[in-house]
Amino acid sequence: MFVVTNADGVIGVVQADESLPHPRGRPEITMLYVDPASWGSGAAAELLRAGLHWIGSRGHNEARVRIVEAHHRARRFYEREGWIVEPDLKPARNEFFDLVYYRRAVHG
Repeated sequence: MFVVTNADGVIGVVQADESLPHPRGRPEITMLYVDPASWGSGAAAELLRAGLHWIGSRGHNEARVRIVEAHHRARRFYEREGWIVEPDLKPARNEFFDLVYYRRAVHG
């Protein structure tokens, strides 16, 4: 887990996990949150880089992320950051939302 701060305190957090159950299997960014007041500041990209660097430092060369299918802003962000829809996993559903999987190469 990594955080980004500014003069007011923590503005964002990322969490990565490398041991997820089947069928997810690959290391994953399991949480990325930035305070809406800090959207557009670059904090999300910085956090994502930190999470991917951690995954790469653990010897992995690919990562996944699950995104709420209807969350178009988040999907655009990940696509700008080089993520593609995961062709090997069908969309999933948690208790509340339809989820789509993305993946990308990791450079340690």
